[in-house]
Amino acid sequence: MLGIRKGPEPQDLKVYREKTPKATYKGFQETKSVRDQLYADQGGLCAYCMRKVQYDPSMSKGDREQILDFTIEHWSPQSTTDRGLHWPDMLGVCNGRLVVQGELEYICDKARGNLVLTVHPARDHATIEGLCSYLRDGTLCLHGKAEDEQTLNLNAKNLRASRKIVADVIAQKTMKADITALQQQLQRWEGRDSEGCRLEYAGVALYLLRKAIRQRESKGNRIRKTSKKQS
Repeated sequence: MLGIRKGPEPQDLKVYREKTPKATYKGFQETKSVRDQLYADQGGLCAYCMRKVQYDPSMSKGDREQILDFTIEHWSPQSTTDRGLHWPDMLGVCNGRLVVQGELEYICDKARGNLVLTVHPARDHATIEGLCSYLRDGTLCLHGKAEDEQTLNLNAKNLRASRKIVADVIAQKTMKADITALQQQLQRWEGRDSEGCRLEYAGVALYLLRKAIRQRESKGNRIRKTSKKQS
């Protein structure tokens, strides 16, 4: 997962919530403005698995296929709370389906159903990336939040395989790189392209690059300490 800094509440949502008697999410029709803001906030990635979602903010309102691929997720289950129109609880997620060679896996909100989560990518944006570590085989370890990892099925086989591709690329780039080169790579993975989109599975690369930088810095400190003692 990546930390998400949410932008302002869409005006359509705010007006509907404040002006409509007994307003409910089911009755809210202008969902495109919400999707557009979530897409911008999240850099075009799913809030949970970091897959790139197939969504074009310039699409017409009625493009059903793209709407289905980018779902508005309610962090607090609508079935058990009255927070359906609560902007801080809204996240954008993928379609929740992975199909490879005829094998279907459910992930993210499709795996979750109405189960309760404890970690919130937006509310916990400052700390969430520190909870996540990734192994070379693509396995995610959500430290202290293993129940969320299982609820969202974030270690589905096909997700692990996709994250492993990124991990392998970073392993090659960090093998002989110095700190300057690693920091340049880090900036690339932290950034966005000209359309505001982030690189798919960016959290994997960020974790591995930061780890490599810490290791280089630690090695440099040991060398300097040894040199001082010898002098």
